[in-house]
Formats: sequence, structure tokens, C-alpha cells
Amino acid sequence: MGSLSQEQVAMLMADLDAEGITFEPLRSELADHLISDVESKIQDGLSFEGAFKIVKSQIPKNHFKHIQKETMEILSKKFFIVNLFVKVSVALLTLSAFFKLMHWPGASALLVLFMGVSAFTILLGSGRCVRVYREYKGRMAIWAIAILFGAFVIGLCFKVLHFPGAMELFVYSSIGIAILFPALSIYFYFSGGSLRDHLLVHLLGNNQRYMKHVALTLIGFGIILNSEKVFLGGQNYTGLIFFFFSVILVGMYTYAFTWKYFVENSTDQPAVKRALLLSSTLAFLLFMLPMFMPVLFGSENGIGFVIRQFAAFGALIIFDVIVCVHYAKFSDSPSKHWLAPLSTFLVFYPFVRLGIKLEWFEGFLGGLTTNTTFIIGFLVFLLVLYVRFRKEPLFSSLIILTMVSHMIPTL
Repeated sequence: MGSLSQEQVAMLMADLDAEGITFEPLRSELADHLISDVESKIQDGLSFEGAFKIVKSQIPKNHFKHIQKETMEILSKKFFIVNLFVKVSVALLTLSAFFKLMHWPGASALLVLFMGVSAFTILLGSGRCVRVYREYKGRMAIWAIAILFGAFVIGLCFKVLHFPGAMELFVYSSIGIAILFPALSIYFYFSGGSLRDHLLVHLLGNNQRYMKHVALTLIGFGIILNSEKVFLGGQNYTGLIFFFFSVILVGMYTYAFTWKYFVENSTDQPAVKRALLLSSTLAFLLFMLPMFMPVLFGSENGIGFVIRQFAAFGALIIFDVIVCVHYAKFSDSPSKHWLAPLSTFLVFYPFVRLGIKLEWFEGFLGGLTTNTTFIIGFLVFLLVLYVRFRKEPLFSSLIILTMVSHMIPTL
């Protein structure tokens, strides 16, 4: 008795949203306190509405906002140096884009400097996380991810500068990522819910908005730098780097969402969990496969080209289906009646893109990816969907992945 229903919990969460509580760890903690207090009142014989009203009346006005402000100030002080380097990275990125648009010399040097500072910031931020959250498990996993992703970014730098060893560094870091992430997914799958205090799970909840904002920023600069390629058919290697960076960032982040699900739903529907583990891992491995094409086939023509297209768009199709099934059968989101059909609609887009790349379609449909009106119109449509459903982590990640694949005609 006294246990709240999903609808009642959703009402409490909606009240926190109305209070402006956006920091996810604090939001979860405050929700636990509210649920506990309301359940206690219900056990004393009150109705849910009466119990909730009493609990709310005992909380001072703007008390939660004050707690959130203090929490963010404390975290900001602890991550001051990291935030400083993030700002430096953004400044370098902005200068690089401006120099590129003005056709001034030094744009490529600024881009390389941006990626170098970004790699250092990743390592610095990871070290700070390990130090600040020392009570959590999984600090070695944070270091492993940071080192591999940092090496991946440095490999991109070497590739732009045509340094020797660029391909080796790029491929070996990609192989490390392709092994580590599925291994972590299996680890969380078999954890039985015992890893709720794992640092990766904590950071996933903590940084949802931040990761999406980073990806959207990279996409925005990628559109600017890649505008000739996207709209006029010219070649711009610099812009592709930003899109590629965005795809990797959001792709790894999206796959990592399954870890949080495995930990928080350890005893629910084992068949569903097993299907999610297999399908998400397959999508992630397909997602990583195009990076190995030059090594496996030496050329992007012939069979290598076909495999790359099936892998790239196949990964997006599988993720689309996962999101569609989630909102159709398992989600408690009040917007699921919109999100299920929208996810289903978006499943068809990578199918069409794959057909266009492999020249299955001719005429109007075959020329969609080079049609400026369609490119801009579909991008605006995706942006509207993102703004409308930005609080849905899975659907918003799907939108970002679709947006990136849409803006690279030569993927």
C-alpha cells in the first residue's frame, strides 16, 4: 500500500519540470524525496492528491531552484579549468570557421589546434570527473574511453596535417572503441542492477543535454564549413570532419544509453533486454565499420563502397527501429502517440538514402540528396522535431543522427 503508480510519479516529475529543475542527478534525487514523502502520507490514510498537496505546502517557494543553483555553482567551481578549456575550444572552432568562410590563411591550422585542445580537454575532464566522483565505481572505464577517444581525435589531426601514422592511430583507436563499448554493454547487461553507482551511469544522466548541445554545435559549424559541398557540390574536407566528429560523438553516446537501461531495469523482461543488447551492439559495430574500409579494402570503390553504404545506413535503420519499438510498446512518455509514428516515418529515410547511394532509384527520387530545396526543407523539419521533443533523449538523439546523415551527400 502507498506505492505510487507510473501516472502519479509522472505527475511529480512534471511538477519538478514546472519548477525548472533541469539538472538530471538533482532532479532524480528530489523526485525520490518527493515520492518517499507522498507515499508516507498515503500510508497515513490520505489520498494521493491530498498527500501531494501537503508535501508541496511544506516546501518553501523556489526552494528547489535555490538548491539547483547552489549545486551548479559548486560543480562549476570544481570544473573551472575544464570549462575554461571548453571555451578555448569553442573560440578556436569559431575562428576556424570564420577564417574558412573569408578564405584567409590559417583556417586549417586553427582547426587542428581546436582538435588538439579538444583531445586535451577530454583527458582533463575525465581526470577531473574521476577525482570529483571518487566514490563511484568505474573510474578506469572513464580513463579508457577518454584515452581512446582522445587518440581518435589526434588521429583526425594527423590526417588533416598528412602526418605519418595518421591512419594507424585512427584505425587502432577505432578498433579499441569498437571492442570497449560492446564489452561495457555486456558488463552492464549482466550486472543485475548492482552498478547503479557506476560513474558512467551517473555521467550519462548528468550530461544528456550537454552532449546533444555539443553535437548540434559541431553540426552547425559543419554546415557552415561544408556549405559548398552540401549545396553546390564542391569539395570541403574540413566540413566533413565536423560531421564525422558529430556522428561518432552522438553514436557512442546513443549506444551508451543502453547501459543505463540495463542497470535501471535489471529484472524486467529479460527477452527484451537480450534483444536490445544484440540489436544495439550490431548497430554500433555497423556504425564503426566504415572507418575500417580503407584498411580492409584499400579503396572505397567496388565492394568496399557497397559495404560502407550498407553499414552506415544499416546502423541508422536498426537504431530507428529500436526507438520506434521503444515508443510503441514500452515508453511511458506522454508524447509517445506522436513519437511512435514519427520514429516509424524516420525509419524509411535511411532506406531511401541507401537506395539513392546504390542507384536503385532514378529521376526525382534519385536526385533528392542534391536538391537544395529538399536538403534545406528536410533539415528545417528535423530541427522543428528536435525543438519540440528535445526532452526525449532517445528521439532527440535519433534526430541528430538523421540530421548528420542528411547533411552529408557523399557519405
